[in-house]
Amino acid sequence: MSKLVDRHAVSARPLREHFERVATRTTQPPPIHALMGERLLDRLEGLRLAPETILDVGAGFGVHALALHEAFPEAQVMALDWSQKMLAHAKKRRGWWRRRFEVIRGDMTAPPIQAGSIDLLFANACMVYADDPGDWMRTMRALLKPGGFLLLSTFGPDTLRQQRDFLGAGPSSLMDVQQLGSTLTQAGFNEPVLDTDWLTVHYDTLERLHQDLDEMGWRVGGVAGLDPKADVPAAPSDEPALGAVTFEGVYASAFAPDAGQTLTDEGGAIASVPLDQIGIRKRR
Repeated sequence: MSKLVDRHAVSARPLREHFERVATRTTQPPPIHALMGERLLDRLEGLRLAPETILDVGAGFGVHALALHEAFPEAQVMALDWSQKMLAHAKKRRGWWRRRFEVIRGDMTAPPIQAGSIDLLFANACMVYADDPGDWMRTMRALLKPGGFLLLSTFGPDTLRQQRDFLGAGPSSLMDVQQLGSTLTQAGFNEPVLDTDWLTVHYDTLERLHQDLDEMGWRVGGVAGLDPKADVPAAPSDEPALGAVTFEGVYASAFAPDAGQTLTDEGGAIASVPLDQIGIRKRR
C-alpha cells in the first residue's frame, strides 16, 4: 500500500468506493486540499464578478461551497461531487431552513447540470481525478454561460518531490503550468491566467502523510500522477519526523468564449451560435 499508482491503471469505480469509505472516517478535507482551496478563493478578490449561478466541482464536504456562498450571498451555489456520503456531510454545512447551497451527486464525465447555465465554475484540486483533462475542460466550458468564469487549481510536477523514494513513486506526470494553459486554450477558453506556488504541510511521521494521501485517493485510485516503482517496505513505526512536505499548486482562471465566437478543438474549428439566433423553418 505504500506505492502510488498511475491514475490510468484502474477504473473510477474503486476510487469512488474509496471516497465513500473516507467519508465514514472524517468530515474535513485533507489539509493540502483546504489550503489550495483557500488560495484559490483568494484569487476572487478584486475581480468584478456578480455571478448568479456558481458550481463547485468536486465539492466534497462542502467547505468551499459554503465559502463561495459567503462571498456571493445572492448567488445560487451548487456543490457537485460523486460521493454520496461526502455530500451528506456537505448538507449539514449548507443548513436546513435557509439553504446556503444545493448538493448534486455526479461527476464531470456527464454532469447533471444544464449546459450554458453557470456564471462561475470553481474546481479545486480535482483535475488529477480526470482520465482525460481535456475532456473535463471542454465539459466545464460547455457548462459555463458565454463569458462565464472558470477558476481551478491542480497539483504540479514538483509535488512530493523529496518524498517519492519513501512513497515508492517515480517521475511525475502531473500537469505543469504550460500544459494546463495549453489545455485551457485548446478547450476554447479565453484569457487564461496561470500561476504556481509551493505549499508546505508539516507531518510528524510518514504514516500521517500516508493517511492524508489515502484520504485524497492517491494510494488506491492512482491519481497522484506519479509513475509507480517497485514496492517499498512500509515505514517503521519509530521513523523520524518528516517535517515539511511540499506540494506544487498550479492555479488558472479563464473566461468562456462569448456567444458566436469561433472555437477551436482537436478536430479544428467549431462554431458557437446562440440558440436564439438559430432560425427555424416551419413547414406549411
